Amino acid sequence: MPDIDQDILSLLAESVLFRDFPPAELQQIAARFKRETHHRGMTLYKKGDVGEKLFVISSGHVALTAPGPSNNQEVILAVLGRGEVFGEMSLLTGEPRTVNTRLESTSEFFVLEKKDFEELLTGNPAIGIYLSRILSRRLAQTTESSLKELAKRRITEPKLVLLLRLTSEAQGILFGLNLAVNLLEQTRRRVALIELCLENKSSLTDFAGLGDIMAGIESPGALSLQELLRKTRKTHASGLDLFTVPSSIFSSPRDKDKAFVALNWLRATYDFSILIATPLQWDSLKLVFEEVDQILFLNDIDMKPDPELKPKIADLIKQAGGNVVFQDITLVPDGRSSFVKLEHIRIGWARAIDRAFDQNKNPFEALMGTRTLRDVERMARVIADVKIGLALGSGGALGHTLIGMLRVLERERIYPDLIAGTSIGALVGAMYARGMSVEEMVQIALSINKNWLREIVFWDIDWPSRGGFMGGLKLQRFLRSLFDDLDFNDLELPFAAIATDIGTGEEVAIREGRVLDAVRSSIAMPVVFKPNRMGKRLLVDGGLVNPVPASTLVQMGADMIIAARLTNSPAERRFSIGLLGKEEGKAEENLGILDIFFRMILTMSHQIATGNTESAHVTIHPKTPNYNWTDFDKGAELIPLGEAAAEEALPKIKAQLPIFADYCTTRLR
Repeated sequence: MPDIDQDILSLLAESVLFRDFPPAELQQIAARFKRETHHRGMTLYKKGDVGEKLFVISSGHVALTAPGPSNNQEVILAVLGRGEVFGEMSLLTGEPRTVNTRLESTSEFFVLEKKDFEELLTGNPAIGIYLSRILSRRLAQTTESSLKELAKRRITEPKLVLLLRLTSEAQGILFGLNLAVNLLEQTRRRVALIELCLENKSSLTDFAGLGDIMAGIESPGALSLQELLRKTRKTHASGLDLFTVPSSIFSSPRDKDKAFVALNWLRATYDFSILIATPLQWDSLKLVFEEVDQILFLNDIDMKPDPELKPKIADLIKQAGGNVVFQDITLVPDGRSSFVKLEHIRIGWARAIDRAFDQNKNPFEALMGTRTLRDVERMARVIADVKIGLALGSGGALGHTLIGMLRVLERERIYPDLIAGTSIGALVGAMYARGMSVEEMVQIALSINKNWLREIVFWDIDWPSRGGFMGGLKLQRFLRSLFDDLDFNDLELPFAAIATDIGTGEEVAIREGRVLDAVRSSIAMPVVFKPNRMGKRLLVDGGLVNPVPASTLVQMGADMIIAARLTNSPAERRFSIGLLGKEEGKAEENLGILDIFFRMILTMSHQIATGNTESAHVTIHPKTPNYNWTDFDKGAELIPLGEAAAEEALPKIKAQLPIFADYCTTRLR
């Protein structure tokens, strides 16, 4: 019998398909396997192909996919890693392949070909008997329904991320350390940070307060990448694993195959691996460029870029062909942040950070108390696909409760990453998305009294009426005082304002242009305010079609959605419109035309809102039966009701966010 690779023998012994075989038969099977290496992006086989091989993964990751519900889409059924077996059913049954395969990284396999398999069965019938028993069990598990059920599960693939810093070393490593620690905190997953150094010196572990790990390693160039990873590994108190390796090892022909194995080891060992490098290492990083899933270009707005770098980056993006996610992150000293376009992110970098680090040498304390920390947390959620979406519903003056909800969420360090709002929810959402603090919003709400209502809203009569009793000119001035000519691209967070096209009845999610126009359209309650024209559309209140826009957040890419539903059921609601702030409490037989109209609008909105929150993971619903949509002067009473509703919903919200996982013993802050 030829020499048997001990790696395949141990993998077979641990696999579900082969672990029940006696040792003698297992050795015969292992002897038939051959090694193969295939590069990232390759398709091993497609649905309908004839099964010619069985695969055992030695290193790397393979996605099993099926066609999606529409053209050019695919559904990931599973992501397989080291030790997993696939392709066996077609080999055993002779049936065509049932799924497609795609290599998520350059991978090594042990392969059993069909002719070797048939010779094996001919030489040892006992193997066939064992396989027939296994086959009968497996056939019951690989039905179409089980594949569909598998597709419903959340597939989590390990990520390799390259942080290419075009900043100073201090800025780059401070950012990298805090990003990695927040990735660990926000996900409660396994995270590694790897410095690819130019010289045999570890700035990473030095900055982290663990000393220069490379100082104790003689002749690192003589070691393989996997050996270096093992020797340079340091675990920070937070649970973050730190490594340092010379980038030159990736360009060594001698170690190229071993480098693939080492990168796959990172994928198998960690959920997120961040490699830090600089453009000076470009030629050494070609292998890394081929294997990573995401490349972050970290810039400092004050630093002049290398003119030779731009064409290199453009060429790199072209060669990737959509297999790699590219994101620019620009640090703006004491500037404003923006996550509106995830391919071009701006992060306000407080100048106090560098001063604090110079004084105390603690990279994590340096960010404490700055807005930068919130942005780094948000960047971690973007990478990890745990972005928090907040859907702010319609409800007139009940929108004051939204401010109370935001106050509680911020107190618990639950910061929305995307916002969609309808009507009053669009107004509050736009204020938050532009960077206004919750306390500033509270002050605006408390400044509204009955005189303000009469002057800004109810005395702005448009006569003869052209689509609404209120012309909205004074309201327009109020909105201009909040947003001026602010464009959606100038906001800090992705935001959508929901309106209704009065001509077609369609929902319109406004995500571009002037924020003022979007909010004015979303709050234009029919009959009360004139419709607002945007382009060829005549727009009114979005509450007519989507009073709680959770579905919009799904389209925007939110991973966890919190919905705020303000409308009450008819049984809970006080219908008197009280346009001038009077306590009217009319009997039903004395209802006027406007009373009946608003009763109809609010009832319809409640019914739609109840269905629309199905897309949300958690719904916050404040108890406001004694208030109506015109009680704008009662912010002092309504804001606490929003706080109470958010407090009640907190356990459900925290149950959806990994950062609050009970099983995690490490609290970084």
